[in-house]
Amino acid sequence: MDEEKLHKRLPEEPAQYINTVGLSFFPHCPNCANAPVPFEPRSSSSSGAGSSKGSKRLSGGRLRRSNHPPQIRSQSTCPSGPLGFWKKFSKFSMKAFLTGGGLLKLIFQTRPFAEKIFSPQTRVPLRQKERPSMKLIQTALAALALCLLSLTQPAFAADKGTIGVSMPTKSSLRWIADGDNMVKALKEKGYNVDLQYADDDIPNQLAQIENMITKGVKVLVIAAIDGTTLSDALQKAANAGVKVIAYDRLIRGSPNVDYYATFDNFQVGVLQATSIVNELGLKDGKGPFNIELFGGSPDDNNAFFFYDGAMSVLQPYIDSKKLAVPSGQIGMKKVGTLRWDPAVAQSRMDNLLSANYTDKRIDAVLSPYDGLSIGILSSLKGVGYGSADQPMPVVTGQDCEVPSVKSIIAGEQRSSIFKDTRELAKVGATMVDALVSGGTPEVNDTKTYNNGAKVVPSYLLKPLLVDKSNYKEALIATGYYTEDQIK
Repeated sequence: MDEEKLHKRLPEEPAQYINTVGLSFFPHCPNCANAPVPFEPRSSSSSGAGSSKGSKRLSGGRLRRSNHPPQIRSQSTCPSGPLGFWKKFSKFSMKAFLTGGGLLKLIFQTRPFAEKIFSPQTRVPLRQKERPSMKLIQTALAALALCLLSLTQPAFAADKGTIGVSMPTKSSLRWIADGDNMVKALKEKGYNVDLQYADDDIPNQLAQIENMITKGVKVLVIAAIDGTTLSDALQKAANAGVKVIAYDRLIRGSPNVDYYATFDNFQVGVLQATSIVNELGLKDGKGPFNIELFGGSPDDNNAFFFYDGAMSVLQPYIDSKKLAVPSGQIGMKKVGTLRWDPAVAQSRMDNLLSANYTDKRIDAVLSPYDGLSIGILSSLKGVGYGSADQPMPVVTGQDCEVPSVKSIIAGEQRSSIFKDTRELAKVGATMVDALVSGGTPEVNDTKTYNNGAKVVPSYLLKPLLVDKSNYKEALIATGYYTEDQIK
């Protein structure tokens, strides 16, 4: 009989009856003067053994009214009876689903009830073949516990708390990859992640960070749009006991930056300039050549490291006249590209070409980022570069974004710098885990990155120069891209 029909046949107080689904007996109740009458199979006659006044005849057998006193019945069921057992069991089962810590409590607190119900002293005598085995019951409980354990794995992870991750923009493929990699690395360590992109809007990023603090994140991981604008927000984080990790871009002017995870940004510039030197044959005494310089966004601390690293290599050749800068535009104040905007870079390249190269060739362009490189290449193509008569100049880049890798394979952009953001995310997640557990994150640089308020302990990863000769080994063999992605 289905449950709906069963309830229709029971009185208004269904708790006066004991549901025997899964059981073939009732225990004696230590809280009551009388023991309930066992469930019995339906006999061929309407008045089988054990029938009594008030019994209800059901399909498949009889379900007898409990002889519990009304004061016990009013509490739904006797707390030591079978319904009390299953109520207790269900309570701890739910707790096990919500918090993994309730699982062991479930096993140990329900076992005494099982033993009480199934002990020889308390159960009503039945035929031997009808008695359930205690070993069988314990095995069933153990199986259920293992099932609950497998279902509660996410609950264990959730206990480690939420980490706030603030990324600057989705306009760059690189930052999308960074966000995805951070989420993956943190979830693997058992954290929830609140990932927000600020769309290159400083007030938006400030609001997102303050909201994360309000929601009680354990640690903030921030790739700042403008590293000079976050001091107030970071003070709020410090007041709330929230640690801060600057991610790839150093946050300036605040003593509340606890750690910095990045690549060796000075070395990035060195590798870019070295690519130009090698491609032009400057070490072999060739020259002079014409070059134009592009820098990153002036509000990004890394842009200065990239530029300084590159100029540490190029300046000696400029001084010796092996390299010339026809526009005369040197220094970050003149060559910076606000917000790393490709359109701004393309427009500037248009102006440089029309003003300075109507009667001469440009041989190299220092570009600090792939997005800028694509804009620069578009400008160069617009005036005839990239043909057999007018080969492309040496154009550098950074981040190995898909369009630039395709351009390298096609022989247009000459090189890029590979910064494996999967590894950077792992470093960031490891720092987070150390901070949450009360430990000290591993660092490998305690001198280089002074943000104006303190020297920020840093972990620096090594960048890699990628060109047509090694892109397969660097990008495909490592699983960063597939062949199909860069065809």
